[in-house]
Amino acid sequence: MERNAMSQEQTMTLHEKHDAGKKEAFAEQQRIMDKIKTIGFARYAENLPRLAEAFDLKKHQLDDFENCVCCMDERTPYGVHSAGSGILLSEADFATYMKVVQPDAISSHDGCGAGKLYCRAHGLPEENSDQIARDWAEQMAVKFDLPHRHITAEEMGRKFHDARVCYWDATGRINNDPDSGLPEGFVISRAYMNKENCLNEVRAALDIIFGDHGFGKEFLTVENPFVIAAVAWDEQQLAEMQQELAELKHSYGDRVSFDAFIPPLTE
Repeated sequence: MERNAMSQEQTMTLHEKHDAGKKEAFAEQQRIMDKIKTIGFARYAENLPRLAEAFDLKKHQLDDFENCVCCMDERTPYGVHSAGSGILLSEADFATYMKVVQPDAISSHDGCGAGKLYCRAHGLPEENSDQIARDWAEQMAVKFDLPHRHITAEEMGRKFHDARVCYWDATGRINNDPDSGLPEGFVISRAYMNKENCLNEVRAALDIIFGDHGFGKEFLTVENPFVIAAVAWDEQQLAEMQQELAELKHSYGDRVSFDAFIPPLTE
């Protein structure tokens, strides 16, 4: 009985620590999100003196790999992105993605939510999703004659997703960068994938962020929604990106809002 009681007490402590960690992470970014809600993403972004650092692939190298394929996860801020490093794409679409991106490595990471979704879709044991996702990435690295790099939980930091934003990125260059002043976010590489695959990745991101490993509905409310932000090089491209996202607007209610900005950079 004492052992069971101790086990329950330890479990409660872990849950409390996990919840406290979420509250702290949410509060850390609330100042940024409040500004964005007040003045909009475009005005907020144009006033960030170090915004360019979020678009600097050299700064966001993984080891010596400048153009490594990484997950859309906000905790893997390196190179270029696709959910689970592409694990949710069809074989043909992944081959096209690789041809367009021309990466110099492929990565996998601990705690991959896309890996769980892959297992769920293919009837594989979700408890083994990390190993299955890692094996898949290693196989793709061999197939495309590239190095593979696994990113550990220790390197990623937080054990849960603290993204407040999902970047619908037509530049192909954005990465999470605390120095830039942008909020943490998933990255959907619209520059390298077709619209339908990108929409599927947004849906995957929302499934993750509103689940147990994200902030969930306790934190993401009508007053403090999750934001999907289109990012493009010019007004015409931005309008096209916003039009593509329009079909999602009635799917998730007021807990998800939409915004957009153009980085003051050149292609």
